Amino acid sequence: MQVKKESCKKKILFLIVLGMFSLAIFIKSYGQGMSETNTSALALTYQNGLFPNALLGTIYQILNDCFHGQLLNYPMAMRFAESITVVQYAILFLFFFLCIKSAPIERLNRTGELLVFFSIFSVPFYCGYDLFGSSGPCLLSITLIYAMFVIKGTWNPVLYLVPIVGMLLETEYIFSYFGVFLVFQFYAYFKEENIDQKKSWKRRIVLSSVIVVFLGICLMIVPAFYQNSREITIETAKKISEEGRYSETFLNRIWFGYRFGGDMAPHGGNILELMFMVILFMPYLILGIRLFKSILRKAGECGESLCYRIMIYGGGMVLPLFLLHCHYGKWFFTIISYYAVMFLVLLAKRDNIVENSVYMLMDHVKKRHAWMILLLIYPIMFVPFSDMNICGITRTFAQDVKTIFQIIGIM
Repeated sequence: MQVKKESCKKKILFLIVLGMFSLAIFIKSYGQGMSETNTSALALTYQNGLFPNALLGTIYQILNDCFHGQLLNYPMAMRFAESITVVQYAILFLFFFLCIKSAPIERLNRTGELLVFFSIFSVPFYCGYDLFGSSGPCLLSITLIYAMFVIKGTWNPVLYLVPIVGMLLETEYIFSYFGVFLVFQFYAYFKEENIDQKKSWKRRIVLSSVIVVFLGICLMIVPAFYQNSREITIETAKKISEEGRYSETFLNRIWFGYRFGGDMAPHGGNILELMFMVILFMPYLILGIRLFKSILRKAGECGESLCYRIMIYGGGMVLPLFLLHCHYGKWFFTIISYYAVMFLVLLAKRDNIVENSVYMLMDHVKKRHAWMILLLIYPIMFVPFSDMNICGITRTFAQDVKTIFQIIGIM
């Protein structure tokens, strides 16, 4: 009993410290405003057609109708964004709580270090200027809700709403966070020993995939038949946006669809940023590769290689987004959050293969290279991630390199 109380006390203390640390990150990262793109997105509504990315705008305009048209201005759009951000932080910290609660007391420090690392990325993601009040952070929130059900080991048919809501929030969901939804279903399928339950998981995988693909096709085709709503949407976007400056580029993409490379084709500056960011993140890439090899080796010894290969390679679902459009900051964060959520959930579920591999690697690194604890706080210099650009450091680097290239006649 005494040991249990001591364990509970340590976990509560850690959550308080994590909360204070997250508050400091929030103060550093809060953008104190909404971008033209995000206010323009709130002008989209299903009243004018089955538009992609229109779910958040539909909710906003339903609230506007409830308040007799008092919300169609920039200050109220900010209040709406702040309200949903508070809800998103509540979901994030509930996820942190479940991870800490499930952690064995002897490994609390290691689990805590992983949560600190993930919080450095996730806390600013909700409040940075480029993504504040947008549908992107909402995708992470609904994914965390699903992840908490996975930790609890329960399935409810209501969870089919996760990919549906995800696709209605952003059509990019099929490449971004749907991978998390899918790999945990594969994980349950491979771990299930009961034949009937195994068939049930197989049906769930097929059904959820069909739902997402069907919605994706509908959202790409249907908007072409609703061009007459453009004037109404533009007028609403002007009312919601600060000083009437709405994003024509964003609305054109919604109406006319993607074209290869998006509105910044070719991807010159973004590719430079990505290359620079990969170099800056090389220590994590090296550690990640070592971790993946360790997991696959242990899984192979247990005859479960396919299950863990699917989970590790699932992060590759994000890669087509780098070709589809130039939101490199959002896509880079999506890859980080995919692996962070996946490993935190598996650690919370006490998966032996992942536990042994992750904790062994962390112990090895700390024992051999004590200074590498700095890698936990190293990412602070990059956050918050932007939308089109990855972050401030990479944007400055890309601009300087492009200027040099232009001077010597390469670009």
